[in-house]
Amino acid sequence: MEPEEETLDTRGRNITLAVFGAIVVLITGLVINNYRIKASQIAAMRGYNVDQRVAAARAMMARGDVAEQIQGEPASVRMVAVRALEEVGDSEAAKKLIPLMKDSDHPVREFAIQALMQLGPAAALEAAVEALGDTDDNIKQGAERVCASFEGRAIDPLIGKLGTGSRVSAANALHAIASAKQAYKTEVVRKTIPFLDVPPPGREATYQSQYDEDTQNNAIALLDWQAAVEAVDPLIAKLNRRATRRAAVGALGRIGDPRATAPLLRLLPEDETLRVEIVLALGQIGSPEAVPDLVEHGLGGVSETVRQAAADALRRIGGPAVPTLINALKDANAYRRAGAASALGGMKDQPAAIQAAVLALSDPDEKVREAAARALGESGSAAVILALIRAFDDPSGRAAAEAARSAAAFGTRATGSLIAALADPRPAHVYWATEALLLIGPQAVRPLTAALQDAEPHIARWAAKLLGDLGDPSAVAALRRVAQSRQEPEVAYAARTALRRLGETGES
Repeated sequence: MEPEEETLDTRGRNITLAVFGAIVVLITGLVINNYRIKASQIAAMRGYNVDQRVAAARAMMARGDVAEQIQGEPASVRMVAVRALEEVGDSEAAKKLIPLMKDSDHPVREFAIQALMQLGPAAALEAAVEALGDTDDNIKQGAERVCASFEGRAIDPLIGKLGTGSRVSAANALHAIASAKQAYKTEVVRKTIPFLDVPPPGREATYQSQYDEDTQNNAIALLDWQAAVEAVDPLIAKLNRRATRRAAVGALGRIGDPRATAPLLRLLPEDETLRVEIVLALGQIGSPEAVPDLVEHGLGGVSETVRQAAADALRRIGGPAVPTLINALKDANAYRRAGAASALGGMKDQPAAIQAAVLALSDPDEKVREAAARALGESGSAAVILALIRAFDDPSGRAAAEAARSAAAFGTRATGSLIAALADPRPAHVYWATEALLLIGPQAVRPLTAALQDAEPHIARWAAKLLGDLGDPSAVAALRRVAQSRQEPEVAYAARTALRRLGETGES
Protein backbone atom coordinates (compact mmCIF):
# COMPACT_ATOMS: atom_id res chain seq x y z
CA MET A 1 0.00 0.00 0.00
CA GLU A 2 1.31 3.46 -0.95
CA PRO A 3 2.13 5.84 1.96
CA GLU A 4 -0.53 8.32 0.81
CA GLU A 5 -3.23 5.60 0.69
CA GLU A 6 -2.18 4.31 4.11
CA THR A 7 -2.53 7.81 5.57
CA LEU A 8 -6.02 8.21 4.09
CA ASP A 9 -7.09 4.83 5.46
CA THR A 10 -5.83 5.72 8.93
CA ARG A 11 -7.66 9.04 8.83
CA GLY A 12 -10.88 7.24 7.77
CA ARG A 13 -10.63 4.83 10.68
CA ASN A 14 -10.00 7.65 13.10
CA ILE A 15 -13.04 9.55 11.83
CA THR A 16 -15.20 6.43 12.12
CA LEU A 17 -14.02 5.81 15.67
CA ALA A 18 -14.62 9.44 16.56
CA VAL A 19 -18.16 9.36 15.15
CA PHE A 20 -18.90 6.07 16.92
CA GLY A 21 -17.54 7.46 20.18
CA ALA A 22 -19.69 10.55 19.81
CA ILE A 23 -22.78 8.40 19.21
CA VAL A 24 -22.00 6.31 22.30
CA VAL A 25 -21.57 9.46 24.39
CA LEU A 26 -24.82 10.87 23.00
CA ILE A 27 -26.78 7.66 23.67
CA THR A 28 -25.29 7.37 27.15
CA GLY A 29 -26.28 10.94 27.83
CA LEU A 30 -29.82 10.30 26.61
CA VAL A 31 -30.12 7.16 28.73
CA ILE A 32 -28.86 8.97 31.82
CA ASN A 33 -31.15 11.91 31.11
CA ASN A 34 -34.15 9.61 30.59
CA TYR A 35 -33.33 7.78 33.81
CA ARG A 36 -33.11 11.06 35.70
CA ILE A 37 -36.41 12.22 34.25
CA LYS A 38 -38.09 8.91 35.08
CA ALA A 39 -36.58 8.90 38.57
CA SER A 40 -37.87 12.42 39.23
CA GLN A 41 -41.33 11.48 37.93
CA ILE A 42 -41.41 8.35 40.11
CA ALA A 43 -40.31 10.41 43.12
CA ALA A 44 -43.12 12.89 42.42
CA MET A 45 -45.69 10.09 42.08
CA ARG A 46 -44.52 8.71 45.43
CA GLY A 47 -45.06 12.06 47.10
CA TYR A 48 -47.96 13.46 49.13
CA ASN A 49 -48.83 16.32 46.79
CA VAL A 50 -51.70 15.28 44.50
CA ASP A 51 -50.99 17.99 41.92
CA GLN A 52 -47.37 16.88 41.65
CA ARG A 53 -48.41 13.24 41.31
CA VAL A 54 -50.85 14.11 38.52
CA ALA A 55 -48.27 16.28 36.74
CA ALA A 56 -45.69 13.49 36.92
CA ALA A 57 -48.19 10.96 35.58
CA ARG A 58 -49.14 13.27 32.70
CA ALA A 59 -45.48 13.78 31.85
CA MET A 60 -44.92 10.03 31.81
CA MET A 61 -48.05 9.56 29.66
CA ALA A 62 -46.67 12.08 27.16
CA ARG A 63 -43.53 9.97 26.81
CA GLY A 64 -45.45 6.83 25.76
CA ASP A 65 -46.54 3.56 27.34
CA VAL A 66 -46.40 4.01 31.12
CA ALA A 67 -46.29 0.26 31.76
CA GLU A 68 -43.19 -0.07 29.57
CA GLN A 69 -41.46 2.87 31.26
CA ILE A 70 -41.84 1.39 34.74
CA GLN A 71 -41.20 -2.21 33.70
CA GLY A 72 -38.52 -3.65 35.98
CA GLU A 73 -39.28 -1.21 38.78
CA PRO A 74 -40.43 -2.60 42.15
CA ALA A 75 -44.12 -3.46 42.50
CA SER A 76 -44.52 -0.53 44.90
CA VAL A 77 -43.46 1.85 42.11
CA ARG A 78 -45.88 0.28 39.64
CA MET A 79 -48.69 0.64 42.18
CA VAL A 80 -48.01 4.35 42.78
CA ALA A 81 -48.05 4.80 38.99
CA VAL A 82 -51.50 3.18 38.91
CA ARG A 83 -52.67 5.52 41.67
CA ALA A 84 -51.34 8.56 39.83
CA LEU A 85 -53.04 7.52 36.58
CA GLU A 86 -56.32 7.10 38.46
CA GLU A 87 -55.85 10.62 39.83
CA VAL A 88 -55.36 11.95 36.29
CA GLY A 89 -58.83 10.58 35.75
CA ASP A 90 -59.41 10.97 32.00
CA SER A 91 -59.83 8.61 29.06
CA GLU A 92 -56.14 8.84 28.14
CA ALA A 93 -55.20 7.73 31.63
CA ALA A 94 -57.62 4.83 31.26
CA LYS A 95 -55.84 3.72 28.09
CA LYS A 96 -52.50 3.81 29.91
CA LEU A 97 -53.94 1.69 32.73
CA ILE A 98 -54.99 -1.14 30.40
CA PRO A 99 -51.47 -2.66 29.93
CA LEU A 100 -51.00 -2.68 33.70
CA MET A 101 -53.73 -5.33 33.94
CA LYS A 102 -51.16 -7.84 32.64
CA ASP A 103 -48.51 -6.90 35.19
CA SER A 104 -46.45 -9.81 36.50
CA ASP A 105 -47.69 -9.20 40.07
CA HIS A 106 -51.33 -9.93 40.94
CA PRO A 107 -51.69 -6.98 43.37
CA VAL A 108 -50.65 -4.54 40.63
CA ARG A 109 -53.10 -6.11 38.17
CA GLU A 110 -55.90 -5.94 40.74
CA PHE A 111 -55.02 -2.32 41.60
CA ALA A 112 -55.22 -1.39 37.90
CA ILE A 113 -58.64 -3.05 37.55
CA GLN A 114 -59.95 -1.22 40.62
CA ALA A 115 -58.53 2.06 39.31
CA LEU A 116 -60.38 1.65 36.00
CA MET A 117 -63.59 0.90 37.88
CA GLN A 118 -63.09 4.05 39.97
CA LEU A 119 -62.59 6.15 36.84
CA GLY A 120 -66.15 5.26 35.86
CA PRO A 121 -67.76 4.66 32.47
CA ALA A 122 -67.28 8.21 31.18
CA ALA A 123 -63.50 7.83 31.30
CA ALA A 124 -62.85 4.09 31.20
CA LEU A 125 -65.67 2.30 29.36
CA GLU A 126 -64.35 2.82 25.83
CA ALA A 127 -60.84 1.66 26.77
CA ALA A 128 -62.19 -1.37 28.64
CA VAL A 129 -64.44 -2.42 25.75
CA GLU A 130 -61.55 -2.19 23.30
CA ALA A 131 -59.35 -4.19 25.69
CA LEU A 132 -61.75 -7.15 25.35
CA GLY A 133 -60.00 -7.88 22.05
CA ASP A 134 -56.51 -7.98 23.56
CA THR A 135 -54.41 -11.11 23.07
CA ASP A 136 -53.47 -11.28 26.76
CA ASP A 137 -55.89 -13.28 28.92
CA ASN A 138 -55.26 -11.17 32.03
CA ILE A 139 -56.18 -8.01 30.15
CA LYS A 140 -59.31 -9.60 28.68
CA GLN A 141 -60.48 -10.91 32.05
CA GLY A 142 -59.75 -7.60 33.75
CA ALA A 143 -61.61 -5.72 31.02
CA GLU A 144 -64.61 -8.03 31.46
CA ARG A 145 -64.73 -7.16 35.16
CA VAL A 146 -64.39 -3.45 34.49
CA CYS A 147 -67.17 -3.49 31.89
CA ALA A 148 -69.41 -5.54 34.18
CA SER A 149 -68.93 -3.00 36.98
CA PHE A 150 -70.43 -0.29 34.74
CA GLU A 151 -73.65 -2.33 34.46
CA GLY A 152 -76.33 -0.76 32.26
CA ARG A 153 -73.99 1.86 30.75
CA ALA A 154 -71.89 -0.95 29.26
CA ILE A 155 -74.68 -2.98 27.63
CA ASP A 156 -74.84 -1.24 24.23
CA PRO A 157 -71.05 -1.04 23.69
CA LEU A 158 -70.75 -4.71 24.65
CA ILE A 159 -73.62 -5.74 22.41
CA GLY A 160 -71.76 -4.02 19.60
CA LYS A 161 -68.83 -6.40 20.16
CA LEU A 162 -70.89 -9.60 19.83
CA GLY A 163 -70.27 -9.61 16.08
CA THR A 164 -66.50 -9.15 16.39
CA GLY A 165 -63.46 -11.09 17.52
CA SER A 166 -64.16 -9.84 21.05
CA ARG A 167 -67.47 -11.71 21.13
CA VAL A 168 -66.60 -14.22 23.87
CA SER A 169 -65.29 -11.65 26.35
CA ALA A 170 -68.20 -9.34 25.55
CA ALA A 171 -70.63 -12.18 26.25
CA ASN A 172 -68.91 -12.90 29.57
CA ALA A 173 -69.28 -9.28 30.64
CA LEU A 174 -72.91 -9.14 29.48
CA HIS A 175 -73.67 -12.30 31.44
CA ALA A 176 -72.26 -10.72 34.60
CA ILE A 177 -74.35 -7.58 34.03
CA ALA A 178 -77.53 -9.55 33.28
CA SER A 179 -77.05 -11.56 36.47
CA ALA A 180 -77.06 -8.38 38.56
CA LYS A 181 -80.58 -7.14 37.83
CA GLN A 182 -83.70 -8.44 36.07
CA ALA A 183 -84.06 -5.26 34.01
CA TYR A 184 -80.52 -5.71 32.68
CA LYS A 185 -81.22 -9.36 31.88
CA THR A 186 -84.32 -8.42 29.88
CA GLU A 187 -82.35 -5.83 27.90
CA VAL A 188 -79.39 -8.14 27.26
CA VAL A 189 -81.65 -10.95 26.05
CA ARG A 190 -83.66 -8.66 23.77
CA LYS A 191 -80.53 -7.19 22.19
CA THR A 192 -78.75 -10.56 21.84
CA ILE A 193 -81.54 -12.41 20.00
CA PRO A 194 -80.87 -10.61 16.66
CA PHE A 195 -77.38 -12.18 16.62
CA LEU A 196 -79.03 -15.58 16.16
CA ASP A 197 -79.64 -14.33 12.63
CA VAL A 198 -83.00 -16.06 12.17
CA PRO A 199 -84.39 -15.55 8.63
CA PRO A 200 -87.71 -13.72 8.38
CA PRO A 201 -90.70 -16.02 7.67
CA GLY A 202 -90.86 -17.03 4.01
CA ARG A 203 -87.27 -16.00 3.26
CA GLU A 204 -85.45 -19.04 4.64
CA ALA A 205 -84.25 -20.25 1.22
CA THR A 206 -82.87 -16.90 0.02
CA TYR A 207 -81.74 -15.32 3.27
CA GLN A 208 -78.08 -14.26 3.45
CA SER A 209 -76.66 -14.61 6.96
CA GLN A 210 -75.32 -11.45 8.55
CA TYR A 211 -73.27 -13.26 11.19
CA ASP A 212 -70.94 -16.25 11.03
CA GLU A 213 -71.57 -19.44 12.98
CA ASP A 214 -69.13 -18.45 15.76
CA THR A 215 -71.10 -15.28 16.39
CA GLN A 216 -74.40 -17.17 16.38
CA ASN A 217 -73.12 -19.91 18.71
CA ASN A 218 -71.71 -17.29 21.07
CA ALA A 219 -75.11 -15.57 21.16
CA ILE A 220 -76.77 -18.93 21.84
CA ALA A 221 -74.38 -19.48 24.77
CA LEU A 222 -75.22 -16.06 26.22
CA LEU A 223 -78.96 -16.72 25.95
CA ASP A 224 -78.39 -20.17 27.45
CA TRP A 225 -76.66 -18.65 30.49
CA GLN A 226 -79.64 -16.36 30.98
CA ALA A 227 -82.17 -19.22 30.68
CA ALA A 228 -83.92 -16.89 28.24
CA VAL A 229 -87.45 -18.20 27.70
CA GLU A 230 -87.96 -15.28 25.28
CA ALA A 231 -85.38 -16.88 22.98
CA VAL A 232 -87.01 -20.32 22.71
CA ASP A 233 -88.59 -19.79 19.28
CA PRO A 234 -85.45 -18.38 17.61
CA LEU A 235 -83.39 -21.12 19.28
CA ILE A 236 -85.75 -23.73 17.81
CA ALA A 237 -85.06 -22.16 14.40
CA LYS A 238 -81.32 -22.71 15.00
CA LEU A 239 -81.97 -26.49 15.12
CA ASN A 240 -82.30 -26.37 11.33
CA ARG A 241 -78.60 -25.51 10.85
CA ARG A 242 -75.98 -28.13 11.67
CA ALA A 243 -73.46 -25.43 12.58
CA THR A 244 -75.67 -24.11 15.39
CA ARG A 245 -77.67 -27.23 16.27
CA ARG A 246 -75.47 -28.55 19.09
CA ALA A 247 -75.47 -25.24 20.96
CA ALA A 248 -79.21 -24.79 20.39
CA VAL A 249 -80.04 -28.29 21.66
CA GLY A 250 -78.08 -27.71 24.88
CA ALA A 251 -79.62 -24.28 25.43
CA LEU A 252 -83.17 -25.50 24.85
CA GLY A 253 -82.66 -28.35 27.30
CA ARG A 254 -81.35 -26.07 30.04
CA ILE A 255 -84.05 -23.47 29.46
CA GLY A 256 -86.54 -26.32 29.82
CA ASP A 257 -89.48 -24.90 27.90
CA PRO A 258 -91.94 -27.60 26.65
CA ARG A 259 -92.26 -25.82 23.28
CA ALA A 260 -88.91 -27.36 22.34
CA THR A 261 -90.08 -30.95 22.90
CA ALA A 262 -91.67 -31.59 19.50
CA PRO A 263 -88.78 -30.10 17.44
CA LEU A 264 -86.26 -32.11 19.45
CA LEU A 265 -88.29 -35.31 19.02
CA ARG A 266 -88.22 -34.81 15.24
CA LEU A 267 -84.42 -34.73 15.38
CA LEU A 268 -84.03 -37.70 17.73
CA PRO A 269 -84.21 -40.50 15.12
CA GLU A 270 -82.43 -38.43 12.44
CA ASP A 271 -79.29 -37.03 14.09
CA GLU A 272 -77.10 -39.83 15.45
CA THR A 273 -74.21 -37.45 16.15
CA LEU A 274 -76.21 -35.35 18.60
CA ARG A 275 -78.51 -38.07 19.91
CA VAL A 276 -77.01 -38.00 23.40
CA GLU A 277 -77.41 -34.21 23.64
CA ILE A 278 -80.98 -34.42 22.33
CA VAL A 279 -81.87 -37.14 24.85
CA LEU A 280 -80.37 -35.11 27.69
CA ALA A 281 -82.27 -32.01 26.59
CA LEU A 282 -85.56 -33.92 26.49
CA GLY A 283 -84.88 -35.18 30.01
CA GLN A 284 -84.21 -31.66 31.24
CA ILE A 285 -87.45 -30.42 29.71
CA GLY A 286 -89.26 -33.37 31.28
CA SER A 287 -92.32 -33.49 29.04
CA PRO A 288 -94.30 -36.79 29.15
CA GLU A 289 -94.74 -36.35 25.40
CA ALA A 290 -91.13 -37.50 24.98
CA VAL A 291 -91.51 -40.86 26.78
CA PRO A 292 -92.36 -43.17 23.81
CA ASP A 293 -89.54 -41.78 21.65
CA LEU A 294 -87.02 -41.92 24.48
CA VAL A 295 -87.88 -45.59 24.99
CA GLU A 296 -87.81 -46.36 21.26
CA HIS A 297 -84.75 -44.40 20.09
CA GLY A 298 -82.97 -43.86 23.38
CA LEU A 299 -83.21 -47.09 25.35
CA GLY A 300 -83.13 -49.11 22.14
CA GLY A 301 -80.07 -47.36 20.70
CA VAL A 302 -76.81 -49.09 19.86
CA SER A 303 -74.77 -46.64 21.95
CA GLU A 304 -74.45 -47.37 25.66
CA THR A 305 -73.98 -43.64 26.29
CA VAL A 306 -77.29 -42.89 24.56
CA ARG A 307 -79.06 -45.65 26.48
CA GLN A 308 -77.80 -44.40 29.82
CA ALA A 309 -78.72 -40.82 28.93
CA ALA A 310 -82.22 -41.99 27.97
CA ALA A 311 -82.60 -43.87 31.26
CA ASP A 312 -81.57 -40.74 33.17
CA ALA A 313 -84.00 -38.64 31.12
CA LEU A 314 -86.87 -41.01 31.82
CA ARG A 315 -86.05 -40.97 35.52
CA ARG A 316 -86.34 -37.19 35.44
CA ILE A 317 -89.75 -37.42 33.83
CA GLY A 318 -90.76 -39.82 36.60
CA GLY A 319 -94.30 -41.07 37.16
CA PRO A 320 -95.71 -40.43 33.66
CA ALA A 321 -92.99 -42.68 32.21
CA VAL A 322 -93.60 -45.67 34.50
CA PRO A 323 -96.34 -47.54 32.52
CA THR A 324 -94.40 -47.30 29.25
CA LEU A 325 -91.19 -48.43 30.95
CA ILE A 326 -92.88 -51.40 32.63
CA ASN A 327 -94.20 -52.42 29.24
CA ALA A 328 -90.67 -52.05 27.80
CA LEU A 329 -89.46 -54.73 30.22
CA LYS A 330 -91.29 -57.21 27.97
CA ASP A 331 -89.54 -55.99 24.81
CA ALA A 332 -87.58 -58.50 22.73
CA ASN A 333 -84.61 -56.10 22.65
CA ALA A 334 -82.46 -56.85 25.72
CA TYR A 335 -80.81 -53.43 25.55
CA ARG A 336 -84.22 -51.77 25.73
CA ARG A 337 -85.19 -53.96 28.68
CA ALA A 338 -81.93 -53.10 30.43
CA GLY A 339 -82.52 -49.40 29.87
CA ALA A 340 -86.05 -49.67 31.20
CA ALA A 341 -84.80 -51.50 34.30
CA SER A 342 -82.16 -48.81 34.82
CA ALA A 343 -84.75 -46.03 34.58
CA LEU A 344 -87.30 -47.76 36.80
CA GLY A 345 -84.89 -48.83 39.53
CA GLY A 346 -83.67 -45.29 40.12
CA MET A 347 -87.11 -43.69 40.45
CA LYS A 348 -87.52 -42.64 44.05
CA ASP A 349 -91.01 -42.53 45.55
CA GLN A 350 -92.40 -44.64 42.69
CA PRO A 351 -93.28 -48.03 44.27
CA ALA A 352 -94.59 -49.53 41.01
CA ALA A 353 -91.35 -48.63 39.24
CA ILE A 354 -89.17 -50.08 41.99
CA GLN A 355 -91.17 -53.31 42.12
CA ALA A 356 -90.84 -53.70 38.36
CA ALA A 357 -87.06 -53.24 38.62
CA VAL A 358 -86.94 -55.92 41.36
CA LEU A 359 -88.70 -58.32 39.00
CA ALA A 360 -86.10 -57.47 36.35
CA LEU A 361 -83.47 -59.06 38.62
CA SER A 362 -84.84 -62.36 37.27
CA ASP A 363 -84.61 -61.42 33.58
CA PRO A 364 -83.01 -64.13 31.40
CA ASP A 365 -80.43 -61.66 30.06
CA GLU A 366 -77.55 -60.75 32.36
CA LYS A 367 -77.40 -57.19 30.96
CA VAL A 368 -80.91 -56.57 32.24
CA ARG A 369 -80.19 -58.10 35.65
CA GLU A 370 -77.00 -56.08 35.96
CA ALA A 371 -78.80 -52.84 35.05
CA ALA A 372 -81.61 -53.54 37.53
CA ALA A 373 -79.17 -54.36 40.33
CA ARG A 374 -77.16 -51.20 39.68
CA ALA A 375 -80.23 -48.96 39.56
CA LEU A 376 -81.92 -50.28 42.70
CA GLY A 377 -79.13 -48.84 44.81
CA GLU A 378 -80.45 -45.41 43.82
CA SER A 379 -84.08 -46.21 44.63
CA GLY A 380 -83.84 -45.09 48.24
CA SER A 381 -86.23 -47.89 49.22
CA ALA A 382 -84.89 -50.26 51.89
CA ALA A 383 -87.53 -52.75 50.77
CA VAL A 384 -85.22 -53.81 47.93
CA ILE A 385 -82.33 -54.89 50.19
CA LEU A 386 -83.40 -58.53 50.52
CA ALA A 387 -83.98 -58.77 46.76
CA LEU A 388 -80.46 -57.45 46.18
CA ILE A 389 -79.03 -60.00 48.63
CA ARG A 390 -80.85 -62.77 46.78
CA ALA A 391 -79.12 -61.52 43.63
CA PHE A 392 -75.73 -62.34 45.20
CA ASP A 393 -76.31 -65.82 43.81
CA ASP A 394 -76.66 -64.53 40.24
CA PRO A 395 -74.67 -66.64 37.74
CA SER A 396 -73.25 -63.40 36.35
CA GLY A 397 -70.49 -62.08 38.58
CA ARG A 398 -71.08 -58.58 37.23
CA ALA A 399 -74.75 -58.63 38.22
CA ALA A 400 -73.86 -59.96 41.69
CA ALA A 401 -71.19 -57.27 42.10
CA GLU A 402 -73.71 -54.55 41.19
CA ALA A 403 -76.15 -56.02 43.72
CA ALA A 404 -73.46 -55.86 46.43
CA ARG A 405 -72.61 -52.25 45.59
CA SER A 406 -76.29 -51.30 45.63
CA ALA A 407 -76.88 -53.06 48.96
CA ALA A 408 -73.90 -51.17 50.41
CA ALA A 409 -75.46 -47.89 49.24
CA PHE A 410 -78.11 -48.32 51.95
CA GLY A 411 -75.47 -48.14 54.68
CA THR A 412 -76.61 -49.09 58.18
CA ARG A 413 -80.08 -49.92 56.88
CA ALA A 414 -78.54 -52.94 55.14
CA THR A 415 -76.05 -54.14 57.75
CA GLY A 416 -78.49 -56.42 59.61
CA SER A 417 -79.51 -58.31 56.49
CA LEU A 418 -75.93 -58.47 55.21
CA ILE A 419 -74.63 -59.84 58.52
CA ALA A 420 -77.38 -62.47 58.49
CA ALA A 421 -76.23 -63.46 54.98
CA LEU A 422 -72.81 -64.37 56.42
CA ALA A 423 -74.40 -67.61 57.68
CA ASP A 424 -75.70 -68.58 54.23
CA PRO A 425 -74.37 -71.96 53.05
CA ARG A 426 -73.82 -70.58 49.55
CA PRO A 427 -70.26 -69.23 49.19
CA ALA A 428 -71.32 -66.54 46.72
CA HIS A 429 -73.76 -65.06 49.23
CA VAL A 430 -71.10 -64.92 51.92
CA TYR A 431 -68.50 -63.44 49.57
CA TRP A 432 -70.71 -60.63 48.28
CA ALA A 433 -72.09 -59.93 51.76
CA THR A 434 -68.54 -59.37 53.02
CA GLU A 435 -67.77 -57.15 50.02
CA ALA A 436 -70.88 -55.07 50.71
CA LEU A 437 -70.02 -54.69 54.40
CA LEU A 438 -66.50 -53.57 53.51
CA LEU A 439 -67.97 -51.01 51.12
CA ILE A 440 -70.18 -49.69 53.92
CA GLY A 441 -66.96 -49.14 55.85
CA PRO A 442 -66.84 -47.42 59.28
CA GLN A 443 -70.63 -47.45 59.59
CA ALA A 444 -70.49 -51.25 59.70
CA VAL A 445 -68.09 -51.43 62.67
CA ARG A 446 -70.68 -51.20 65.43
CA PRO A 447 -73.08 -53.81 63.96
CA LEU A 448 -70.16 -56.14 63.26
CA THR A 449 -68.87 -55.69 66.80
CA ALA A 450 -72.29 -56.72 68.11
CA ALA A 451 -72.25 -59.71 65.72
CA LEU A 452 -69.16 -61.08 67.47
CA GLN A 453 -71.56 -62.39 70.12
CA ASP A 454 -73.84 -64.08 67.59
CA ALA A 455 -74.61 -67.68 68.45
CA GLU A 456 -73.98 -68.68 64.83
CA PRO A 457 -70.20 -69.35 64.57
CA HIS A 458 -70.07 -68.45 60.87
CA ILE A 459 -71.44 -64.98 61.59
CA ALA A 460 -69.10 -64.38 64.56
CA ARG A 461 -66.06 -65.60 62.59
CA TRP A 462 -66.79 -63.40 59.56
CA ALA A 463 -67.57 -60.44 61.82
CA ALA A 464 -64.13 -60.80 63.43
CA LYS A 465 -62.39 -61.05 60.07
CA LEU A 466 -64.21 -58.00 58.71
CA LEU A 467 -63.37 -55.93 61.78
CA GLY A 468 -59.71 -56.74 61.17
CA ASP A 469 -60.10 -55.72 57.53
CA LEU A 470 -61.81 -52.44 58.45
CA GLY A 471 -59.00 -51.57 60.87
CA ASP A 472 -61.06 -49.66 63.43
CA PRO A 473 -59.36 -49.72 66.88
CA SER A 474 -62.73 -49.31 68.63
CA ALA A 475 -63.29 -53.05 68.05
CA VAL A 476 -60.17 -54.13 69.98
CA ALA A 477 -61.82 -54.72 73.38
CA ALA A 478 -64.66 -56.80 71.92
CA LEU A 479 -62.24 -58.83 69.79
CA ARG A 480 -60.05 -59.50 72.81
CA ARG A 481 -63.04 -60.81 74.79
CA VAL A 482 -64.03 -63.10 71.92
CA ALA A 483 -60.46 -64.38 71.53
CA GLN A 484 -60.43 -65.34 75.20
CA SER A 485 -64.00 -66.56 75.73
CA ARG A 486 -65.44 -68.14 72.57
CA GLN A 487 -65.23 -71.90 72.59
CA GLU A 488 -65.34 -72.32 68.78
CA PRO A 489 -61.68 -72.45 67.67
CA GLU A 490 -62.41 -70.86 64.28
CA VAL A 491 -64.05 -67.85 65.96
CA ALA A 492 -61.26 -67.38 68.52
CA TYR A 493 -58.63 -67.73 65.78
CA ALA A 494 -60.39 -65.14 63.59
CA ALA A 495 -60.51 -62.74 66.56
CA ARG A 496 -56.78 -63.20 67.31
CA THR A 497 -55.93 -62.67 63.63
CA ALA A 498 -58.00 -59.49 63.57
CA LEU A 499 -56.23 -58.24 66.70
CA ARG A 500 -52.83 -58.83 65.09
CA ARG A 501 -53.97 -56.83 62.08
CA LEU A 502 -54.95 -54.05 64.46
CA GLY A 503 -51.54 -54.19 66.12
CA GLU A 504 -52.87 -55.86 69.26
CA THR A 505 -52.66 -59.26 70.93
CA GLY A 506 -55.32 -61.47 72.43
CA GLU A 507 -53.93 -60.93 75.94
CA SER A 508 -55.50 -58.36 78.26
